[in-house]
Amino acid sequence: MSWKNGLGITTELEVYPPGSDFAKGNFLWRLSCARIEADNQFSEFTGYDRKLVVLSGDGLILNDLYLPPFHVHSFRGEDQIQCSLVKKVVEDLGIIYKRDSCQCRMDIVELPRSARWEMDQGIHFITSLKGVVACDEIELGDGDFLRFEGPGDVVMQTPERQGLVLCISIRS
Repeated sequence: MSWKNGLGITTELEVYPPGSDFAKGNFLWRLSCARIEADNQFSEFTGYDRKLVVLSGDGLILNDLYLPPFHVHSFRGEDQIQCSLVKKVVEDLGIIYKRDSCQCRMDIVELPRSARWEMDQGIHFITSLKGVVACDEIELGDGDFLRFEGPGDVVMQTPERQGLVLCISIRS
């Protein structure tokens, strides 16, 4: 779907609550991936906060801040963000969430071999950023997401020397 400002395209992974419409602005949060092919300005989302991570490419310049791959950047939806490519096309993953109704964490976890991730109440996503990762014996490759609800924990393992995982938690 098109960005709110029409300057790019995003793939919506999930919008919450079910039945809400991102285009109408009646959502609590939205998780999406975007392909950034040219310098642009981010859409404005008054009343929302945002988190963003570069998944591929050499990174972005957001205003004067360099955002390298696999680092989380948080900002307010009202912020005027001028985005420039460092070198070439970038794919990012972002979440937009209503600040007065939701809390969100987006963490990069390095796996030496195995780690346990404890989750509070909410909706949680895990995706592998580097290497094959098994989450409670469900194997995740590039581009795969695992979704959990509620409190609990998950054991993440990698057969490689080191894995890199993105963990997202949203609580309404």
